[in-house]
Amino acid sequence: MSLGHSAYVFASKGVNYVLWVGLNKVNEDLTGDYYWHVGWEDPDVAKPDHWLKHASKKEKYDRALEVTADLEPRLRELIELTPVDGVLPKQMVLWDAEITSLPVGGVTLIGDAIHPMTPCKCAFPAREHRLLMF
Repeated sequence: MSLGHSAYVFASKGVNYVLWVGLNKVNEDLTGDYYWHVGWEDPDVAKPDHWLKHASKKEKYDRALEVTADLEPRLRELIELTPVDGVLPKQMVLWDAEITSLPVGGVTLIGDAIHPMTPCKCAFPAREHRLLMF
């Protein structure tokens, strides 16, 4: 709770990664349980033998530390405090949606459905990309 935020997003310009951190719950003792995701562009993510498909939790954790090495300590603290066992076994792959045509007729789009893009579009140049997160 000393971080004073329920969530934050950091987009790096150098290494080209995005860090999401969010408050999952507040405990009775007023400490917080947080989650985080580190994502980066990876054009090879769709390959069947991509390293994350068989990476250990330790390898994923080490990669998160490597990617965020330039991050200021107070923003990187939650990653460093996470035990290796806290790393999830699966990864998320985000792809930009390409809408080639829209249906004719009445359609209502609400919330996130109205913008077919990954939540980090602002962090990467406008081009086709795949974002890998774990």
